Amino acid sequence: MYSFHSNKRSILVVLILACLIEYSLSTSTNDKAQITKDNSENQAKSSDASTRQSTNDVTNQASLSESNPPVQSDKPAKSKHEKIVKYQIEKENKDYEGNLDIKIENILQEIGIKLQQSDLSNTNEKEVSSDAEESEDEDVQVPLTSEMQQANAIYHQAVNLINGTINRQYRTAYKLFRQAADLGHIGAKEELAFAHLMGVHLPMDFKRAQTYFEEGIAQGSPQSHYGIYFMNSVGLIPDASVSKALVHLTFAAADGYHPAQMALAYRYWRSINIAHSCELALMFYQQVATHVASKVTSASGQLVQRIRLYDEEENPAQSNIMSDNDLLQYYQLLADRGDPQAQYGLGQLYYLRDTAFDKALYYFRLAAENGNVNALGYLGKLYSEKNDYIKQNNQTAVQFFQRAVAKGNAIGQAGLGLAYYHGAGVEQNFEKAFKLFQLGAAQSNAEAQLMLGVLYYNGEGTQRDFKTAIKWFQAASQSGHVLAYYNLAQMHATGTGVLRSCPTATELFKSVAERGRWSHMFTEALNLFRHGHVEQAFMIYLYLAELGYEVAQSNVAYIIDQMSLDISNIYRTKEERYKKALVYWNRAAMQGFHYARVKLGDYYYYGHGTEQNYEIAASHYKSASDHSHSAQAMFNLAYMHEKGLGLKRDLHLAKRFYDMAVETNIEAYLPVTIVLIKLRIESFFERLFSNSKSPSSTSPSPSKPPEDKQSTSVDIETLWDLYLMAALLGLIGALYTILWTHNSSLYTVSSQSAPYCSFFSNRAPSPQPALTNCTWFQENSCCRENEVRHIFSQVRPLIGSSAECSQFLNILMCYVCSPLQYHFYRSERLHVCSSYCDRMYKACATALMKGIPVGELYANGREFCLSRRFEISDTNNSSSCFSDDYGSVTTKQNNKQIKDSNSNLSSTNIERPSMINMFLVICLAAMLSFILC
Repeated sequence: MYSFHSNKRSILVVLILACLIEYSLSTSTNDKAQITKDNSENQAKSSDASTRQSTNDVTNQASLSESNPPVQSDKPAKSKHEKIVKYQIEKENKDYEGNLDIKIENILQEIGIKLQQSDLSNTNEKEVSSDAEESEDEDVQVPLTSEMQQANAIYHQAVNLINGTINRQYRTAYKLFRQAADLGHIGAKEELAFAHLMGVHLPMDFKRAQTYFEEGIAQGSPQSHYGIYFMNSVGLIPDASVSKALVHLTFAAADGYHPAQMALAYRYWRSINIAHSCELALMFYQQVATHVASKVTSASGQLVQRIRLYDEEENPAQSNIMSDNDLLQYYQLLADRGDPQAQYGLGQLYYLRDTAFDKALYYFRLAAENGNVNALGYLGKLYSEKNDYIKQNNQTAVQFFQRAVAKGNAIGQAGLGLAYYHGAGVEQNFEKAFKLFQLGAAQSNAEAQLMLGVLYYNGEGTQRDFKTAIKWFQAASQSGHVLAYYNLAQMHATGTGVLRSCPTATELFKSVAERGRWSHMFTEALNLFRHGHVEQAFMIYLYLAELGYEVAQSNVAYIIDQMSLDISNIYRTKEERYKKALVYWNRAAMQGFHYARVKLGDYYYYGHGTEQNYEIAASHYKSASDHSHSAQAMFNLAYMHEKGLGLKRDLHLAKRFYDMAVETNIEAYLPVTIVLIKLRIESFFERLFSNSKSPSSTSPSPSKPPEDKQSTSVDIETLWDLYLMAALLGLIGALYTILWTHNSSLYTVSSQSAPYCSFFSNRAPSPQPALTNCTWFQENSCCRENEVRHIFSQVRPLIGSSAECSQFLNILMCYVCSPLQYHFYRSERLHVCSSYCDRMYKACATALMKGIPVGELYANGREFCLSRRFEISDTNNSSSCFSDDYGSVTTKQNNKQIKDSNSNLSSTNIERPSMINMFLVICLAAMLSFILC
């Protein structure tokens, strides 16, 4: 849509926000008491003052085009939008809202701006549409020119290509976005900007994204304001400023952009660069939650996909319904064999995960025909909901629900209860609905529990009882029903049935807001991460982290902490990466993630991204130990007590924390046992030394300063640690000498060093006949079979790659097995010949990477190899860089030459450098000095 936002609109937005902030800061305890009193009076009023609250509509009225229209009651059924969004239970702020409207109107009239009363109505009493509605009084609508109409048509065509449930055509869509952007379409420019920002479907280009966003800001776009906020907030542009970021965020939030409202609410809630304000956080979260609740259906309201990368590393075998495609293939196999449970499970996957309702209908029908009762209930849901694939028919839905109810199925009971509640397909009857919801709730059906709470709240079919309503809302929320969270948040926000609690309401509204459509980005980020696109996954997690998702914040910090080189193009210096990781570990820790609290302690202990501070590190470890029972935190506290780092030195407390670590996690048994043995030895030597002190040492002479006594004590304690270390080194040296002497016949010291494996810390090559990949290195290989299998399992092939492309990539991946790798693997980096990169780029030009052909994504082979973090060598001498000479089958000849030239050596014939001998001598000398001392 093309519109010109006048200066008056900007002034209006700023003044409204200022008034809201003033109200939040000036609310007193007496006002809250008066609100509570008014609320209790309102609860005692008659049912004429009651409000209607509802849930997701699975039984909308059938359209007029249906051949058999459903029976309708005298009272027309409400639309789905009204039943979900219009929760008019907020009554306590009514008087204030009227005063606020008058206050804003008076201010605006002073500067010559007239507003209609509808513009001043409470936002929570409006029906929230998917896009922010623009005020007709403040926006000057301009007739669209033919060029603008063409741009709009192209833009919507592109949007349809990427919003489909199947066969999304991103490549074509972004070409259309470019065409629309060239014609001046702001929405198309913003799509391109976000694509360049994330680097998923277009190359990552922050400068180009900033340019597009700045053009959108010139047109008053809230999305562009949020884009500039994001780039400033996370430091993606030069001279990034938090103050500038907050200005853009405020404009975007005031203009109704929901991600901006969510980010601003989180900052008010957690005091991120702005003063804490629970009321403002509640206000913004409530607006976002109302929008999210208006979009909830049975297929979208209960599943949320959020996986911590740390948890996935700790439990790699853990499966998840939202991300494991193997589960889909498994169900597909069983369903094709006629298994009704598999057919039902496959229908659930298509219904809940993919929203592919046509496929869900097919498999639910198969399951129902084979006797699965739950499938009957889901068939009723499919026919009662509006979607693009199945024509809504309430009578058909009721028939399926009745068949399910006859067999005692809870899904059918809840569905038929909704039909009676809304009068869709049957005559409206609250009493029958109440009985059906009771039956479904007794079987722990979340929808039945939710609607039972609605009936108790409204007094429909039963006597009004707010406390019982809260009981059933809480029961539904335990099953994850988003509207149950919303209802509870509304009741806590207004003090209906409970004491008003701003923190509780804010947390509940936050939970609802985090179920918005943007939560689906977690699935995309996880898939990118698993396919090795760490930068792109990192950017998506970074975007979600700014919205306040704790899982995204921990994932951002985890990637920086564990894979800092993979994001070196985003944050270039090590210190900058440490500072960013510290920020997001801290934010995740504030939201209760115990591992983040331990990592905070580590960062302060080692001084990563901040000054080294043992006291703060100990406080974080203590918090993780007390609140989360972290074994790692207990172990760290024990060590700090043992060494007196940031805590008082206390060996008894150290042993206590070591024991607690073992009790908490049995995996800590071995390290704790070793440390306790060391602790007992140290304690023994301390007692031995204290008993052997001379009497004169206990009474220092007056001429000797006290500082000398303290210094001597510390030095002696340190000396015993050194003695213990020297003894251990001496023991190791002796054992090593014995082994060396025993196996001396296996080694022959040659005048020239044999080839070595630089990738594996100078490991000697050896025959590996068990290799199943890189088989041309079986005769002499640096790698082992398990290592090759691990490498190949971590790398996914390019989509649509030719046989020649796959061969190039396979040869390149096998460089770790080459016995001549010391030529091209130096300084922990692979050096690839530019000629090899060019030939590989040419062979893989048509293969897809990030959904885009390699030939379009990169200009030449050099860029392609640089994107893989390889060093490029332009020299014509292939002996110093990786090429076919080292990677292909011709390496067999090289292996043969190596073996022929060193036939007198065994497979481990590495020349022993003189440093080894020196090390052994030092160890033996240290052991001897310990014995003499």
